[in-house]
Amino acid sequence: MKRFYSLFQPYFSAHIVAVQAVLAGFKVLSFFFLFLISPSVFAFNLHGNSFKGELMFPSQETNQALCIDQGDISGVIVNQQSGKPISGVPVVLSSVGENDVPKLITVTGADGRYFFEGLNFGKYLIQVQDANLNVVRGLFASETSEVQVNLEECAVDVSDFVYGSNNPLFLSGRVWYDANGNGVQDEWFDANDDGRVTLNDLSNGAVEINKWEWFDLNGDGRYDGPENYGELNIAGFGNTQSSNIKVKSAEGPSYEAMIDLTGYWSKTFDHNTAFGNYSASLEMDSFLNEAAKNVGETGLIKTLPNLRIEDFNNIRMDIQCGLTTSDLLERELSRSVGHHSDILFGVRCREELVEIIANDDEIGEHFSSTLEPLGNILDNDVIKGNPVDPEKVEVEFTELDGLIGLNINEKGELILLIPGINPPGTYQLEYVLRENGFPDTFDKATVTVTLLADNVDLAIEKTSNDVEIFEGDEFEYTITVTNLGGTNASNVEIIDFFNSGLTYINTTFIATDESVKLDTTVEGNKIVYTVPELPAGVILTLTVLVQADAISGQNPLTISNQATVSSAEEDLDMSNNTAADFNVVNPFFIPNVITPNGDNKNDAFEIRGISKFTANNILIYNRYGDHVYERANYDNNWDAPNQVAGTYYYIFQGEDAGGKTHEFKGWVQVIKD
Repeated sequence: MKRFYSLFQPYFSAHIVAVQAVLAGFKVLSFFFLFLISPSVFAFNLHGNSFKGELMFPSQETNQALCIDQGDISGVIVNQQSGKPISGVPVVLSSVGENDVPKLITVTGADGRYFFEGLNFGKYLIQVQDANLNVVRGLFASETSEVQVNLEECAVDVSDFVYGSNNPLFLSGRVWYDANGNGVQDEWFDANDDGRVTLNDLSNGAVEINKWEWFDLNGDGRYDGPENYGELNIAGFGNTQSSNIKVKSAEGPSYEAMIDLTGYWSKTFDHNTAFGNYSASLEMDSFLNEAAKNVGETGLIKTLPNLRIEDFNNIRMDIQCGLTTSDLLERELSRSVGHHSDILFGVRCREELVEIIANDDEIGEHFSSTLEPLGNILDNDVIKGNPVDPEKVEVEFTELDGLIGLNINEKGELILLIPGINPPGTYQLEYVLRENGFPDTFDKATVTVTLLADNVDLAIEKTSNDVEIFEGDEFEYTITVTNLGGTNASNVEIIDFFNSGLTYINTTFIATDESVKLDTTVEGNKIVYTVPELPAGVILTLTVLVQADAISGQNPLTISNQATVSSAEEDLDMSNNTAADFNVVNPFFIPNVITPNGDNKNDAFEIRGISKFTANNILIYNRYGDHVYERANYDNNWDAPNQVAGTYYYIFQGEDAGGKTHEFKGWVQVIKD
């Protein structure tokens, strides 16, 4: 990283301006320089890897509002990837034209919504202050971060903004009023002039921007540190009339950027072509000079107190010692040089700030019976700016919110020791993170976890599809199992009971979730199907192929079949866990009329129940005694080809499973159009 300085004589000594820039993508670089009229230049290098992203455009809605002489402006800021609202985002409202309304600022709530109420009708500019979104959260506007609306009588333009993690390469920074002239951004705008950094209360709505001191966007109770970038009013100022930031690439292209009302500026680049060295400079003009003069003359710019060291329990000072010389020195002993007395190692000790930060965790939804870890609460905690080593910290839960059997393992993962004992609900836990050996160095954080009920609602249906069955016929049952509940069902068991008169052949299945597995066990007249897991909302369809056994006599046989379903979880509705099907097996039947006219109705001489015989043969002859058809193992396909209408005679012989031959003689009338 290179710095270029230009020396100059201050043009207006009472107003010292400083610029801070941030390079984002993978690394953040900050730089500061002082100047007024003579441009100061800072050079640095952009680098990183490739990124992927999708483009989404913000929606525009027009809502009708009940109003008299004032109206409201509102909207939602949404995450492009997750579709969820984004909380903790400052939004500024400025009047446009003759509508003399003070500039207002507010912050989106948990629902991602911003709201300005009681406004005079007229034109307004809505601007998302996205410094924190860009630098801390890595989110960028999918299309725009500002929009102009016209608030008319009884009408509200509801303007939403979409931000996504498209990871561009970008340069950003801030312009602030450097009241003490030290080139370090250590000022804030003390709006109420009480000498303390005041957290703004937005419970009564938006505040005038000149009343803003500090918005705690992430709820950590701090305004300092990189994680709180954009929360504090740093006495920044900007210019909406012209572009004062000039960015130049070493490869030649030049760019411009405008500074917003809070002093933040940014410039994004095409990451496929933008790697290289850049310089950034600030060019003062009359607009920016007037803005600097106005903020300086308030007399409310103060230097930040060193609260981070003096008042926080999560800070301690440590003495760190290290070498000031190389840790490896080489010398050579020889005949001419037999000794060395210059193998010297220098050591120096210095004070070092040790800070421990515990960040709040939301570890999602889990079933109350889960045996898996709920989440790791140490993943986002840091000590000395580095990820926490679980072996070097202690965790003490000070609030369990009624949660029973919670344990934390050596990795920092939360585990339920007694699955299923805790009722469903959302639990808000609190813990203290301490550095081993330094109990007075600690920080506090919360953990939010939601436990879901393990109850399921399985439903089963079974049908033979109203098929007409004759003895010996093969036919199919369809069994449908659906998980109607919102919880995955485990160890699902489907039992299908067959009564006498049927022989099981095989089963095939299909599920709306390809991960579903099925095992089949045949136990006499009972078929047991087991499914390790049936996810919520998934439908499992089984096709069961069976054969009707031969019946004794000429009376039809009524067959009833029942199937049940169950799982390891408690079922919310047992009334749909059993299904039955009823059908009739008809006796062997030989028709005496066929109409082979191609309408697929009674076209062939079909002997119903022919499958009851293991082997058969048939002989068909006309009224003159001429043989017109003869076939072994007849398969019900004779349709009197090349024969005239009339009466034909048959001799059918069938051999049963016991080897006995049965003979049937008769006639069949062939009717042709």
